[in-house]
Amino acid sequence: MRTVNTYKNSKGVLCVLFVALVIFGVFVGNAVTVSADTIGDTLDNSTLTYQSGGTNGVPKVVTSAKSFPGAVANQQWSMYQMPGLGRKRTPSEGSFVKWGYSWPTVDANAMQMSADVSAGTQQAVSNNSKAWNNMTTASPIGISFNNTNGSHGAPYFSLNYVDNDDLVDFGKQTSNAETVAAIATGKAWAGQTMTAAQQDNVFNPSNVSSKMKNNNGKLQLAPGESFNGGFLQATGNVPIQAAVANGSQTTVDAIMAGNWAVMVKVKVAEGIDAKAFAASIDWNKSYFFLSFTSIPYDYVIGQTSVDINFPAQFDHHVYLNPEDSQSFFLKVKAIPFWFNQEQSQFNPFANNHSQLQLQDGNADYVDYLHNRMISGGRTGSAQTLDNMVGGKKVTTLNDDDSSVKKTTGGNVQPNFQDISTVTGAIGNLWSLYDLIPPTRGKSAVYEAGLTGQMISLINSISGNAIESRSNGDSLFSGIITSLVNYFGKNTFQGSAHINFSFDISKYSVNTTKKTQSLTAGKFFAAPNTDGNFNTSANGMGETDAVQISLYDSTQLVDPYGVTRGISRTDPKAGNILHGIPDAPTDPMRKALNIKFSDQSSGKTTQSGMTPADYAIIKADQRNKGLRYPVYTNYTSWTGAIVPYDRMHWNDGDDTGQASYTDTLHSDGKIGSDINNRTATPDPANDGILANSGNAFILKQQADYRSAAAASQPVFTNGKLTTAGLINPERYANVYQLYDYTKSTPTVDVHVADYATDKPQVTASTGTNLTGTSITSNLDGQKWHYTGAMDSGNGLPLADATVNLQQTFKPTLNLSNQKLLMVAESEATDKHWVRQLGTWRDPLGIAQSDSLVMDFDGLSSQQRAMASTLGGNTDSHTVTGDWSTLNKFDHDAENSAEMVVDASQNVTAKYQLPVAGNPNDNFFYGSGTLNRDNKNVKIANGYTLASGVDATATDNYYLLLDRDSPTDQWYTAQKEFTVGNKTIHYLQKGDDLVHVKVTVTHKEGSKLPTGKDLIIRIPNVQQDKSHVGATIPKLTATANDAGNSVTVGSTGEPTDNWLTDNFTSWKLSFAMVPQKFTYEYDYKIVNQSNIPLLT
Repeated sequence: MRTVNTYKNSKGVLCVLFVALVIFGVFVGNAVTVSADTIGDTLDNSTLTYQSGGTNGVPKVVTSAKSFPGAVANQQWSMYQMPGLGRKRTPSEGSFVKWGYSWPTVDANAMQMSADVSAGTQQAVSNNSKAWNNMTTASPIGISFNNTNGSHGAPYFSLNYVDNDDLVDFGKQTSNAETVAAIATGKAWAGQTMTAAQQDNVFNPSNVSSKMKNNNGKLQLAPGESFNGGFLQATGNVPIQAAVANGSQTTVDAIMAGNWAVMVKVKVAEGIDAKAFAASIDWNKSYFFLSFTSIPYDYVIGQTSVDINFPAQFDHHVYLNPEDSQSFFLKVKAIPFWFNQEQSQFNPFANNHSQLQLQDGNADYVDYLHNRMISGGRTGSAQTLDNMVGGKKVTTLNDDDSSVKKTTGGNVQPNFQDISTVTGAIGNLWSLYDLIPPTRGKSAVYEAGLTGQMISLINSISGNAIESRSNGDSLFSGIITSLVNYFGKNTFQGSAHINFSFDISKYSVNTTKKTQSLTAGKFFAAPNTDGNFNTSANGMGETDAVQISLYDSTQLVDPYGVTRGISRTDPKAGNILHGIPDAPTDPMRKALNIKFSDQSSGKTTQSGMTPADYAIIKADQRNKGLRYPVYTNYTSWTGAIVPYDRMHWNDGDDTGQASYTDTLHSDGKIGSDINNRTATPDPANDGILANSGNAFILKQQADYRSAAAASQPVFTNGKLTTAGLINPERYANVYQLYDYTKSTPTVDVHVADYATDKPQVTASTGTNLTGTSITSNLDGQKWHYTGAMDSGNGLPLADATVNLQQTFKPTLNLSNQKLLMVAESEATDKHWVRQLGTWRDPLGIAQSDSLVMDFDGLSSQQRAMASTLGGNTDSHTVTGDWSTLNKFDHDAENSAEMVVDASQNVTAKYQLPVAGNPNDNFFYGSGTLNRDNKNVKIANGYTLASGVDATATDNYYLLLDRDSPTDQWYTAQKEFTVGNKTIHYLQKGDDLVHVKVTVTHKEGSKLPTGKDLIIRIPNVQQDKSHVGATIPKLTATANDAGNSVTVGSTGEPTDNWLTDNFTSWKLSFAMVPQKFTYEYDYKIVNQSNIPLLT
């Protein structure tokens, strides 16, 4: 019976007996969603131009070669596209646009978006309708933020620093008093000091938490929290009023196309990078809660009212301000939608139905689902605007739940209800039957929900309906008269609760390398020495750090005049119903890129090309937005802990001390690696990492270096005699972004004034001291630095973390070649000598290390020992000598000879072959190097506890080939059967990993004489007590004609080094095989016990 030998092939070295494949212990768990990305190139919207419709009647906005890098001229541009990426955006993505207001050479045909409706009068409403119908404005909806009647609360925004980006709402605001209460609730929530009544008002189903806490009346970073990461969340109440144009058959088309918009300006203090701040917008985590006064109407029995809503979104663009780098603009616009409908005008028993749809669900479904109707505070709910499948509004906030999301053919839509009219219902899908109680399910569009109710009512305004959107007008003349009277005299009155977030992990100040490194992933540094941002009582101060202004739709323009000269009446509008082609003459629909056949087939190419999509602020209005109160419910850091090696780097400049190694190996003092630094000091040359966890006050560098001199390692005649110490203070430095000594804080990255600010710092993790005794190494641990400035009423410092990588145990390497192959002839009456590796003790101060080298067969054990090693920290060789000439004293503990030369290189001398043991052919070699810690002298009287990092082990294998001459019978090709054939990356949840090995007779070599072969597979484990994977069974197939094989036990002894390290099987063939395969599964037991590279 012989053992299968393999050899080096094109895939690499397949070690003899080792039939395990390479497995990387890379754990791929649940994917972490990156929630926001502002990516791609910046679109230069001043280079886009208008092209008339020509023969096909479709006007369009096209690119030039200068629109963005790589742009192709004369391509129609949709604002849903990502510049430079060649695709549309996803729900989590946005991009930059160069001009947030009209540029000096803007097209003379640029169109104002709407009339001014801020007065809220009947004349204002009439003016909006006239402007739209006379083709002087680009949108039929005028929106103003000048709603001050108080019935929808007062305007404001509150900013909170929170731990996640889900929806939070601070209660209803139907009066100014309720807004005052909501502002107070928000501040108490931020400080974690709410009363029971305040708690009842907060809608927070995901348990979003503030990262602040009230500390003696001042908001400060909560204990255990960090300025790294988190989210800046804006919540606000925005009272609005809107007017809808009547007397136009294209009003409904424009609204469904998403053709209305307003804009927002955000201005931040110097030192906050406005563009980087904008780039961190969490696009798929904005929420809108619009609430409008119910619309009253009369009918034959009495008086009632109806609720409506307009689904809105941030348009996923950051509009830059070329004249002010400290500000940017955002746009809020309508979400485009349509109705997938089928209706027979002749058969009352036909299956008439209507289903609300988004024009581009792939891009907009999340934004739509984040339009909610919130009620009930703490115990309340947030309903969708419209009915989902099953005929109900849904309250789940999981955007991927099947109740709210449906994917068909790769196209995503909210899971809207498909609404059929009742059998025998005479009338149209757009009818208003259901306004007359009792409702009978006849008004399919109206029954969709708040969006359907809104568009049904607007369609019913006199002159807005067309044949395919007939509302059965004569039957509803009373209602329609009531609606016309209402819309002709009144604006919509309401408010929007807006909730949107910025992902701080994506933020940094990109002005210089230092500012970028210092601020990367951190919350903004405070522009005021007391840590505050907006300091005014009313949130409107001129020096407040964050300012927000809003722009009415009348202050916006379509810079290209997309709908210039296009009639707002559409007498040949055609029929939008299923199966009826698009009408050939529908100019407004063409201008708005509405193509119903595309909508019915699920195509989404029409979105992003309306005047509202292209709209920007009129240049002369750019500084005339309506300023909103902004309250900042947080303070921030005025100093940040910066980890660099104080013994190497000089505080005053960027130079270093050559006499000290930078044990962090950093990219400069304040480099790009500032948040990912690892201390890797050599325990002999640099010192032992040691930490008590006690706080310390930072010293100026000269004082620190003077004090630290006593902790440095001592060398005598080039040999280590006293080991050094490295405590957390060596890496602790505090920097400031602002110079607070100026009358106006100015950006100036510098070391804090330790004498004045007295920063107190603690590294509470990674401790290993009991008194002066070092009780462990800190390898794989972290020093998490936290602290506070004495100035600014004890403001917390921005924390930092240093990874620690240091062991000071001896090193023993016996794996220069993991498997040694020795021919019997090479060890008979001669010496076969190979260097196995090296040994070293980094703390080998005293000559008291011991080394034990074992060499075990299945029935023999040889041991060589040395007990007076050490006295220096050099590396020494370990060599093996195998020969029949070497002595083997079976009865002695030290049964084999160990030779130590003057340089402390060691040679273990073993007998091979072992006399009297003809079956010992496979051997396990192992070594144990041990240090006596009591002899290790450490600076300042510190000691190393007994047994701490004192032992090193390693092993190897040796195969004795008794063939003469020696030969390798087979080659083996091993592969994983799923995925990559040579490497398997462990996934979370992996259970079985299948392996197949094909063994082929090596050409030119002889075959074994025996018909039994042993397969040995290395165990996947840290050691026999920490098993990572097992191999429950093995199957084999004889591929030669007429051959067969059975798999059985080897019959070898158990509970020895062989079974500890290998799983073995005997293959018994009917005849000596030329080719065979065997297969097995790794059964994953514990991934943490699988070595990184196995």
